Amino acid sequence: MTDLHLAAESGSVDIIKLLLDKGMSVNLTNTHGFTPLHISAGFGNLEATKTLIHRGAALNNVNKCGDTPLTLASRRGHLEICRFLTEISADITIRNA
Repeated sequence: MTDLHLAAESGSVDIIKLLLDKGMSVNLTNTHGFTPLHISAGFGNLEATKTLIHRGAALNNVNKCGDTPLTLASRRGHLEICRFLTEISADITIRNA
């Protein structure tokens, strides 16, 4: 897991901004295809999720398990993140098989 993924997991917005400012890709995937947005949404970190989106994170990326950030947030009960993602046009038709 990269430093950006760890910052997304812990909700460390300042570290996310620093890493992105230093050139790290906002859509960097780990070995399982998780982007930092998958991680922040799945762990319920709303401010980190918003920061990643505002910095250009791909909203509907599907990881190797077939999950989008929205499906992860939904499965884990993070309703505020689900609301935010759907308000900014996350694709609600993508289903994990």
